[in-house]
Amino acid sequence: MPFTLHPAYDHDPRLAELVERLRTYLDGELADYERERGLTRESRLTRADLEPVWRRSRELGFYGIHLPEEYGGQNLSFSQLAALKEEIGASGRVLSHSVLGDMGGPLRAGDILKHATQHQLDTYLLPLIRGERACCFSLTETDAGSDVRSMRTVAV
Repeated sequence: MPFTLHPAYDHDPRLAELVERLRTYLDGELADYERERGLTRESRLTRADLEPVWRRSRELGFYGIHLPEEYGGQNLSFSQLAALKEEIGASGRVLSHSVLGDMGGPLRAGDILKHATQHQLDTYLLPLIRGERACCFSLTETDAGSDVRSMRTVAV
């Protein structure tokens, strides 16, 4: 399929190049990797499945691409990041959530980088950014358990 970019982003040649590279990776190398491992939407994913994707995506400059340059990112705007996420979603790849770092990766770090102590950076955040660790959180509410959509919260 010929490369096209949503007209709203025609004015951004950097974004056009990123989207083209991302599509190439998603439809080529990542698709091949998923096929070789027999991964489907029903597959139970392991760290052994995910870590190579984190590393390769980092090598290609996608994993944590939104981060400031001092952390290995490209300091993308929210609009640029949204365009890449749109490509990720449209790809249909099983492991697409691992390419930019959505699932337990650097996209979860966000503004905490601005406020973290050096110890927190060295111990938790930099290994996360490098794809050496993943992050997660747990949630439980008395009225909903871990079903976020069933929660009823009131701020006072």
